[in-house]
Amino acid sequence: MNILNELKEYFPGFLGLIDIISYTRFNCYLDEQKNLDNYQIQRLQVIIHQTIKALKDFTNIELEQLLLSTKDNWLLLSSYKKHLIILIVDKSMKAEILLIAWDGNKDEIFDLLAQSKDTSSIIAKMTPKEVLQHFIDIVEEELGIDVTDSLFEFQLRDLGIDEEKPTLENLQSLTEALENNASLVVGPTAAHKMAERLLEQLKGLK
Repeated sequence: MNILNELKEYFPGFLGLIDIISYTRFNCYLDEQKNLDNYQIQRLQVIIHQTIKALKDFTNIELEQLLLSTKDNWLLLSSYKKHLIILIVDKSMKAEILLIAWDGNKDEIFDLLAQSKDTSSIIAKMTPKEVLQHFIDIVEEELGIDVTDSLFEFQLRDLGIDEEKPTLENLQSLTEALENNASLVVGPTAAHKMAERLLEQLKGLK
């Protein structure tokens, strides 16, 4: 089974599909004949995460589906079955047809994704400062904004971490400290789960 051929059947003008697993890890299904490279995909997924976070922070909107238009392409963002999918299709496919095709076939597409090995798994590379920002985003999701602001201010000062120039060792120490503090707020099981998410970000360090 070739998932790219299947996706092209569903979506004429198919360019790519990105299945985002975390801030730093995602699976890509790309039409190799099109001009999409890994760097473009990395930047795109970062921008998408920032867009979703801004929607949630400023409008309290939880994304379900969003269609973006560029000069030549459609970008369909869909939150489904705990996945965030970015589907990229050129404008030879009309927007209304794209939405109908996605809504009508997404269960079958997710079955294909689960079975497929025709994927390029990418780990996005980030600077320590960018990883620290992702730490803040994750802790906000787990503990809330009010707790996060005071917790980070205290921990950065207590551990002597320069927010502009954190090191790998700083981030590892910060993860341990945040887990210990979070356990008092949400319990040890949820705190450990949060710490695992934080450690995942370290895999994306440059």
